[in-house]
Amino acid sequence: MISGAMSNQNASAGNNLPKAILILGAAKSGTTALFYAVRNALATGHGLATTGLFEPRRAGEVVEYLSSTSDQVPVVKVLLGPLLRDGGKFVEKFDKRIVIYRDPRDNVVSRVCFMLKKLISPREEKKIEQVLQLFREKEQSPDSISIVGMIRQMAAITDRPNLLEAVRSNSLLPAKMKRENENVYFMMPYDDLVSGQFDHLNQYLGFAVSGDFEVAEQHAFVVRSKSSGAWKDWFLEEDVQFFARDVADDFRILGFDPDVEPNGRRSIDPKTSSEYVAAQFQHVQDKRRRAKETKQVRSSSGAEEQKSPLSPEAEKRRLRRLRRGAGTAETPKAVPGAPVSVEGKAPSPATQEPGLRRRRRDRQVEIAAGAGKPGIKAAGATEAKARPASSAEEKSARRRLRRKEQVAATKGVRKPVAKPAPMRAEAQQGDSRMERRLKRRPPRMGI
Repeated sequence: MISGAMSNQNASAGNNLPKAILILGAAKSGTTALFYAVRNALATGHGLATTGLFEPRRAGEVVEYLSSTSDQVPVVKVLLGPLLRDGGKFVEKFDKRIVIYRDPRDNVVSRVCFMLKKLISPREEKKIEQVLQLFREKEQSPDSISIVGMIRQMAAITDRPNLLEAVRSNSLLPAKMKRENENVYFMMPYDDLVSGQFDHLNQYLGFAVSGDFEVAEQHAFVVRSKSSGAWKDWFLEEDVQFFARDVADDFRILGFDPDVEPNGRRSIDPKTSSEYVAAQFQHVQDKRRRAKETKQVRSSSGAEEQKSPLSPEAEKRRLRRLRRGAGTAETPKAVPGAPVSVEGKAPSPATQEPGLRRRRRDRQVEIAAGAGKPGIKAAGATEAKARPASSAEEKSARRRLRRKEQVAATKGVRKPVAKPAPMRAEAQQGDSRMERRLKRRPPRMGI
């Protein structure tokens, strides 16, 4: 159920509007375009400025957005992969759920052109050049290499042996959703979005959506061809077999024919191939550069001092490290003999304890080596100036030292066991101690 505040907002906006809209789809299947089309329809048709939530990574982000957003009609766009991994626990919070799906063969081509920026770092220039060369060869001679062959080489370059199977599985996620939850989601073909056919979608949502929209600048890099059927210029017979005929049942569930043959004469536009791939790597580099520049500006202006404080759990862990005597980046190394202070607070006994034990130990080593004489220090003793020990501490240290010397001197030496002296007959008869002493004393001689 959605919060009462959200329901009140929807009631004021209109009785025909949905409570919340969820847009789902595989990566590179038109979810971004549909997200902005719905947002634009709410803004132009009903005057509702909607921020929405774009591709959250965790289910908790969706729940938090729904409970705290000021959007009168919340709109969330989620990729099917993360949704299935999370179990889709938040789906029931939406009364309108849309799954947009695309011809899996077109999805494979678009996915191969888009995914590489996530598999290769912009710093790995040699690997980037290797994959770009694959696309250039495909453009110059489409029959020279299949999509399967290209993905296998990409898997070797990026050290991802399961890449080929992952690309095919991603393209078939909508078929899995339709097979298992056909009555839960509204299934919208990608071709309807491209051609501007929104009649069925409008009937489902209860308001009009049109093709008059623009994708925001921060997501414009995602847009590639805005078309369907281009796979016929990319696929060879090996590709048709692996990506279509081997999974024919999934194709038929979505309404596609797995036996359609590719074009005889093929032509691939570099703008949707190698140039698009190069632009994706450039986008990542520009994004990192802007983030670095922003960090430098904040550092120079002192904005880093206004960072949000640590969470309670992180603060507890930091204090525990301080109590154990472990140095941290935030805490300067303490000078021996000086009390430790945490952010201007008075030092606690627990904070001072490690340094106190160290100073006592160093003083005992000095006493043991130099018998307590000033100026004499044992080898290996700490160079830091120690607090002078009291006379009681010196006496205690000397006693401990003598006991250790006695134990060391007698260690390994077996002492002879003294035999008890034989008792005299009188003692055996039970004479008292005084009587025995008198008997042993010689008698005094008279004069």
